[in-house]
Amino acid sequence: PSRTDTPLPVDVTEEQMVIHIDLAKRVARLAQIADIRPLTPEEHLMLMNLLTRMRIVSNGLAQFDYESIWSSLQADREPEKRLSALSSPKLITFRGLIDVLLPQSGVKIVIFSQWQRMLRLCHWAISDLLAGQGGEAVFFTGAESQRRRTENIVRFHDDPDVRLFFATDAGGVGLNLQKAASVCINLELPWNPAVLEQRIGRIYRLGQTQP
Repeated sequence: PSRTDTPLPVDVTEEQMVIHIDLAKRVARLAQIADIRPLTPEEHLMLMNLLTRMRIVSNGLAQFDYESIWSSLQADREPEKRLSALSSPKLITFRGLIDVLLPQSGVKIVIFSQWQRMLRLCHWAISDLLAGQGGEAVFFTGAESQRRRTENIVRFHDDPDVRLFFATDAGGVGLNLQKAASVCINLELPWNPAVLEQRIGRIYRLGQTQP
């Protein structure tokens, strides 16, 4: 069937931009050093850490500050009221997408992120929408045992109430979800374009009957 790719640009907040610029300056200083001599292993590790933190900031400050805020978020049963204060516009955009998709009968969705924390935040952000539709979500990440991951795949395939499948790139290969889902949401773009195609390929493959 046809495949439609829809990029959804999300503007960062001023709070995100301030942190992002500060991290970029530190990256630039290391790049200047690299122009003069090879980076030491410690400097190279710092460079990769800074670049990763820039990507996390782009996902939102809720992920950047996850350790300090997750316990309070987890207990909050009204995410819509809290979202605007988190400086995490991706969560708001994601909630809007799910709000449109969930009422569509039979639609199941695979959601990918490089980070378990981003998946947990997104699950929290739409928890009330999911409950309102009588739906459930399952996870396929390094946090679940192999047995639980297998159980979650079976439930996603067989249980009509299990509408969302949250996966890290641990699920980027070896999963066959084309008979269950027809929508794939990537919460961020991987550095490697092949990884993006691997993610989408979990549902866009032989056996898929839905656009």
